[in-house]
Formats: sequence, structure tokens, C-alpha cells
Amino acid sequence: MFEKRLIVLALACIDHTSEKPSLEAIIPLRAFEEHGIENPYHRARRAGETLPTRTVIIPRDDGGFDIYPWLRHLRYVPVEDSDYGYSYIRIVFNEELRPWITNLRSHYAVLPIHDVLQMPSMFAARLYEVLWHVSMAGRRPTIEVELLELKFALGLVERDKRGAWVRERYQDWRDFRKQLQVALKAFKAHGSLVATFKGVRVGRKIGKVSFHVEVAKPIPHLGIQPPLFEGDARPEQQRIAERLQSIGFTGNAVKLIEEHSHPVVEAALVITERKQKEGVLKRPGGFLRAILKDGTARQEALTREVKKQRKERVSPGSDNDDWLEAWEAHRREVADEIQAAEELDREQVVALVKETLRNQPPARLIFPMLEQNEWRGPAFETYRTRVLIERYPERVPSSALDLETFQASRAS
Repeated sequence: MFEKRLIVLALACIDHTSEKPSLEAIIPLRAFEEHGIENPYHRARRAGETLPTRTVIIPRDDGGFDIYPWLRHLRYVPVEDSDYGYSYIRIVFNEELRPWITNLRSHYAVLPIHDVLQMPSMFAARLYEVLWHVSMAGRRPTIEVELLELKFALGLVERDKRGAWVRERYQDWRDFRKQLQVALKAFKAHGSLVATFKGVRVGRKIGKVSFHVEVAKPIPHLGIQPPLFEGDARPEQQRIAERLQSIGFTGNAVKLIEEHSHPVVEAALVITERKQKEGVLKRPGGFLRAILKDGTARQEALTREVKKQRKERVSPGSDNDDWLEAWEAHRREVADEIQAAEELDREQVVALVKETLRNQPPARLIFPMLEQNEWRGPAFETYRTRVLIERYPERVPSSALDLETFQASRAS
């Protein structure tokens, strides 16, 4: 993998706009750390020792192939002997490869360097490059590749002198499928593209692989942005997508909602829009992702849900905060009396709350937060009170069911 990373960093140094660019590249070993790769020095040095033995196989139209060494020269320079003040590897590519190396731009081969460097395996990095090229950086979302051609591109099969396939790895489709699944998980973590796949039968065997490629992150140098929402998005999702776009969020709104739930994303938007109006945010989109990740948005959504539940029990015009607080306290006292009369222990009460909430729309929002708080705290008390009052109506006075009745009882 480090040999691959050296090649990627060296290719990134070539000036593709020049009429005859130099094939020489100076790669500071600290460049690996700058791309998030820890402790690279020893591994990069070892890769430098083995890289000159590596070759490139280029198929010909007649069924044959040509083999070239990647490099004409490689030199490793430690920091103590360096004129630059840091250790580096100097690479000079093979002149025979110039037509392919210097004409990359016309083949959509200018990948975001960080994507490839972050891939955890050679398999994942090479598959990412293949799908990038074949899908034209996601512009062709649906592609189909011959199975053995794909394996050849991944270095998993070879051709003999007659052009026959030999030394094939992962001959069982199930084994190869597992490798693809692992690689595509790495795409989600590190890539600007993500993909799904399925095997296509040719006769009785899997002979092709069909991929569906999507843009997951912005690709600035090609001017490509991920879709905010998909074609089958519901109206409320489209409204969320438009609000996300207005704050500079560039991800997929539908997937964001599927991951966090509609109320949580809306709560995150409310917080972000408020902070944006206050002028304290430099990157609203990044802030929104952060509060979704750290639970702030979920807590806000839960608070909004609790307030909504309270308002639904209050008749119009009776929204005095003091009265509402007193009524909630009265309802909790009634719930305590019910729990004592029915001899319900804490575990039984929690089970009742879970059973009641499980089939209700806000369950996806409420359950994780209540579990995180170990079924304690103000939010749990609100739902415990509601559940017990609804479960045992024969033990509930009318003052706990209606705010105006409660107000009248207190006034008298």
C-alpha cells in the first residue's frame, strides 16, 4: 500500500498543464502525515526499496501486452543529508510511460489525492481508481464491468502469452464479493464516491459486475457536487434539503434524515440557523454535522418533542407557563400515586414506557436519548407520567386530564 501511496504522491507532483512536463518528483516523507497517515517514515523507506522492482502491464488491442518498470530512478535522502531540511524520496518515472502519465486529465484520472491515500488497502485504492475512471468521476452512475477484466485491473488475475487468463485469485464469487464489500465500506469512510454492486450472470456463472456509483462529497476540481436529495424525496425532505442548501451543507439530505431522523435534522437546522443569524459561524455546514454527531441536536429535538406533547394536552388559550408548570407537577403526583397503588417497581414502569412508545412516530428520536440517560431525568418523567395516566384512567382525577378543570379546582 505504501508503494501505491508513493506513486500517487509522485503523480500529483507532475504538471499536467505543461507541454512536456518533467517526470521527476520530490516526495517529503512528512507528506504522508499531512494526509493523516501515522508513523510513515519506516514504511515509506521500505516501500522505496521495493518500488523500483514493480512493473506496469499495459494490454494491447491485439490481445497481447507490454510490461514496463514504473521508475527509471529512485533515491531516498535522510534528513541529515537533505538540502531541504527534511527526509524525502526522489522519483523519476520511466520515460516509456510518459504517454499515459502526462495525459491523465483527458481520462478523468485526476482523483482527489486524499481519497486514494486514505484507503486502507491496495485493493480498495485500486478499485476506487477503476470506478472513478469508468464512471467518469460519478457522471456515469451505472456501469457494468467484465468480471475478469475487473480482476485484471485489480491485479488478481494474469494473462499468459496466448492471452488466456491464469493465476486467478478469489475464483469463488462469494470470496471476491466479500473483498468488494470491504473495499466499498472504505469508500464510505474516505472517498468522494460511494458505490454498491451486484453480480451479473453470464450463463450459469457470475461473469460481470454491475456498479452503481454516487458522488458523496464535493469534487471541486471537476465542479461536481453531491445531490442534496434524490428524485423520490418526499415534500418535507425537499424542504429540509432546501434549508440545508441555504446554510452551505453539500451532503445528501435524504441519507442525513435516514441516519438521524427528521426531527433531529430539523432541530440541528434550527440551532444552526439561529447561530448563523448571530454571526458566530464560519462554517455552518460543518457546525450542523458536529451537533448531529455530539448529540446536541438530538437533545434539542427531544426537548421540542416534550414541549409539543405538553401543548397537545392544553386547550387553546390556556398557555400560561405558571399554570402549565403547576399542572405538570399535579400530574406527576397522580402518576406517583398510581405507581404506588399498582405496586409497580421501576423496571415495570420502564417496560410500560417502552411498550407504549415503541409504535409511536417519535420513537426513533426518543428511545436513543432515554436509553442514553438510563431512563431517568425530566424527559423520562414526562413520558412516565403520560403513560401511567393513560394506562390507569380509573385512578386519574379529571384535574389531571384537563388544564381548565385543574385551574377551576385550584381557584375554588
